[in-house]
Amino acid sequence: MDAHYVADRSLLLALWQQHPEWTNPTLAQATGRSLAWVKKWKARFRAHPDDPDVIWGRTSASASASAFVPRVIEQILAIRDSPPEQLQRTPGPRAILYFLPRSPAVEGQRLPRSTRTIWKILRAHDRIAQHRRRPHGAQARPEPLVELQLDFKDVVQVDPLTSPKQAHAVEVFDAVDVGTSLWLMGEPSATSTAATVFAPLLHLLQQIGLPERVRFDRDPRFLGSTSMRDFPTPFLRFWYALGVQPVVNPPRRRTSTPSSSGCTPPWSTNIGRSPCPTRWRRRGRVCRASSGTTIPSALTRA
Repeated sequence: MDAHYVADRSLLLALWQQHPEWTNPTLAQATGRSLAWVKKWKARFRAHPDDPDVIWGRTSASASASAFVPRVIEQILAIRDSPPEQLQRTPGPRAILYFLPRSPAVEGQRLPRSTRTIWKILRAHDRIAQHRRRPHGAQARPEPLVELQLDFKDVVQVDPLTSPKQAHAVEVFDAVDVGTSLWLMGEPSATSTAATVFAPLLHLLQQIGLPERVRFDRDPRFLGSTSMRDFPTPFLRFWYALGVQPVVNPPRRRTSTPSSSGCTPPWSTNIGRSPCPTRWRRRGRVCRASSGTTIPSALTRA
């Protein structure tokens, strides 16, 4: 802590004790501080008259976890571990703050008054798990056509269709080369299912050959229902039969998805220069025409 802050507080305390009749503007002028600063520190000196640590910006009665007697901390942990019968759930800081003053074991003791203090005590005693931040780093790009990324993209330029399906009215099933970020395939459809993904994939594999890995997210059309998690879906069995390693992206990890800079320009740039098609079938013709020119001849395999 800077020494001049401590010196100004010591000067204010000394002047206030020597001249109790001085007003706040006079003390502010004598210390060279603002009126708000004088009011704040006079209130702190008045609240802790016998505490010498006040001038250092801290008090022995601070609202930290170590400021409470062990009996209070034990009662907080007891409420957390053994909730009252009428609660029927694990109590959080707000519920603990409600039940703590009603406990006879801590009667007459100084109790925390904020949920933040309760949270600090629970976290210090391992009642709340600390989520460690994952380190992020740049991923090494594989060689061209070694790994493909499959995904469904929404087509926002298309007017919603009149159907019971509210979200994802029209989607494009696309494939991106992770090594070059080139957009290799785009198949638009208003009724994409687990059965409609195989025909465009077979057509793409006939052009570029088999990759070593295929990466995709946890879309139900790829992985199926959670009740079938012990059995590979037809999409996974399809890649296993071809000798290609499927890689499922972790949940809520957008960093596992390759750069989309090469995904959209082949067709979205052309669409942006012309009036947006109002029907998805017109968009599909443009998308298929563009996808036919996105695979360079140098990347195709015999």
